[in-house]
Formats: sequence, C-alpha cells, structure tokens
Amino acid sequence: MLNFTLDTDPEVVLFALRPLLIPVYEALEQAIPKAVQIVAENGWEGSGHLVSHMTRADTKRFLKDRPRPIEVDDIPRAVAMENVAMEGLSTKFEGLAVRILKGSEIPKATTEPRTAFYQHFNPNLWVDGTVPPLRCLLVLWDCSEAGTNLSLQLCCTKDSMCKDYWMIPVPHPANWMIVQRETPSRSDDLDDLFRDDESQESEQ
Repeated sequence: MLNFTLDTDPEVVLFALRPLLIPVYEALEQAIPKAVQIVAENGWEGSGHLVSHMTRADTKRFLKDRPRPIEVDDIPRAVAMENVAMEGLSTKFEGLAVRILKGSEIPKATTEPRTAFYQHFNPNLWVDGTVPPLRCLLVLWDCSEAGTNLSLQLCCTKDSMCKDYWMIPVPHPANWMIVQRETPSRSDDLDDLFRDDESQESEQ
C-alpha cells in the first residue's frame, strides 16, 4: 500500500509505479501498430476512434493477469484489469486507482464517476488545511495517426474542473532497466583472490 499525498514528489510517485507503467507501455507499443494496420488494410478512413477502441481491447488482453516486474521483495504480482464502460481502461496498484485514457490532455469530467475520480473520491479536497491522500492517477497515451511517436504521461488531478495538478512523462521501459545485483569488477575479484592467498599463507 502506497501512502502518498497530493504533496508527494511526482518523481517519487512515478518511480513507485514503474511495475505497472512498464507493462502498460509495452502493451500499448504492441497494440497501437496492430490496430492501425487493421484499419489501413480494410480501408476504413477517418477511424481514429476505432483505432483507440481496438487499442484498448488489445491492451486489456495483453495486460490481463500479466506478471508485473518483480520488485525488491521478489514477490510475483499480476496486473488486474477492470471493466469501465466508455472510461478507458482501469486497474489498481498498491491502493491507487489508475485509469488509462487516450489523449494529450486530461479530459473534462463529463460524468459523475469521472468527477469523483478526479476528486480522489473526496468531495472536500484541501479542507481544514490538511493535505489529501493520493488515491487516483491517470495514464494518458497519445501517438501519431500512423501509430508512431507513442508517449505516456502520468497525471494527477485535483478537482472536477479538470485542472491538472501535475503531469510527468513516463520513460520508455528500456530506460527503466534496473540492475538487481551488481556484478563484482575484475579488480574486486583479484582483491578477493589475493586476500584468499594471504589467509592461506598465514595459516601455514
């Protein structure tokens, strides 16, 4: 469970969500070109919404029960996708509600569920001088009409007026590769060898 507030550094939030954001990025990278190709092969012109719909369906299929990258505790976890009609894709991560939507800007809160989501399910944000807990985040994805130049943004909203509290680019998974264990350098190996030789000489 992540105990973040709306004052938590966005970079900290971004890094904590990498086990979810990495498979989401990979799923979109795979799904978008496939959807664009299907539309092109069938000659369906002006079908941006169709591309988005097919991308969502394939992304959900890719992510459903997909193992997340194993973290420090080595406990395997899976991505659990939820059904959200006309609201993009939805999942939960360590106590945070996360929705994945198409677009370069945060869409307006045109429904009561989205308004509640933007308010972090708290109608009284910033009341009594307290800092509200972080409960909801958006992942916005966007690309060119050809399905290239994919970009993701992690976004936090603060009110139902659709004013973005912060938006931060999501790095490509290749830029998030983390070395779990450092490999000893050759000089370290030689130092260990010399120490072993010295200890054997002292025992003789």
